[in-house]
Amino acid sequence: METLKVEETEIRHSSFTFDGAMMMLDTMRDGIEAVSPNYELLDEAGNVVKSGDVTGLSVFSMEDVALISFIINDTTTDTYTFRRVRVSGRVYVSAAGSSFGGWSGLTQVMINHTFAQNYTKGSAQTLHAVVRTGIKGCTGS
Repeated sequence: METLKVEETEIRHSSFTFDGAMMMLDTMRDGIEAVSPNYELLDEAGNVVKSGDVTGLSVFSMEDVALISFIINDTTTDTYTFRRVRVSGRVYVSAAGSSFGGWSGLTQVMINHTFAQNYTKGSAQTLHAVVRTGIKGCTGS
């Protein structure tokens, strides 16, 4: 079966310390892992064309970028065209000044990633998309 490869898109600039950025991304990762299904592929009009669970969810840094990475695999014979992926997770709540907190029952979109182009998965193709997005321009602590 042929594999549809998805190209990475450029990470945009923002300024956070590495510690702050990694803390935010770690919390997002944990929230995403707490929800199933946790991704939706959308077409250019914003219609959901596929949903499921991401795999390989990780947080790491490279040069001045704090990254969150995940993989979307689809081995079905479904055919669809997509432009974006929306990843949802549980919301972490804590009271101001309190060390107590936890995952709420609320789910919200954590990542709304737009690919560089539309991709069409055919019935004879396996989708394998490695998505990396993050915060560029991180500085020392």
